[in-house]
Amino acid sequence: MLDDFIEHDVRSRHGGRPIVVAHSLGCLIVRWLVCHNPVYAQKIQLVVAAGPPVLGSARAFRSVIKMPDLTLWANRLYGLMRLLRRSNADRREMALTKSLMTVLSVLELMPPRDVPVIDEGTGPRSAFEWRGWPEVLLKIVDLALK
Repeated sequence: MLDDFIEHDVRSRHGGRPIVVAHSLGCLIVRWLVCHNPVYAQKIQLVVAAGPPVLGSARAFRSVIKMPDLTLWANRLYGLMRLLRRSNADRREMALTKSLMTVLSVLELMPPRDVPVIDEGTGPRSAFEWRGWPEVLLKIVDLALK
């Protein structure tokens, strides 16, 4: 789809390779595209990145810190839903799973591991070394670090 746009719309109307202007998350998307698909790197003349979150987003980390602990209540509620209406519980489980998948997106916006953003009295540390990570997210954090 993007290839068709570059070849047929941009080149046929303007000639040459396009200049891509991106902002914020768009910068990350273009960076991912160019890094993971070298064909596009050759087709794009220049990328103008306006406000890319290259060092991550402090707000992403803050949203994790302020995340409420719902584990106990969520497990109880889900168990009750499964007893009463299994099909409804399955739909809710899917919605919850999709919501938790967005946590990975937040982790991708975190400042890089080598950028200290927090000091808990033991010296500067990265967001990934924070001791306050909810236990239920530790596996996801480990996954994001790989």
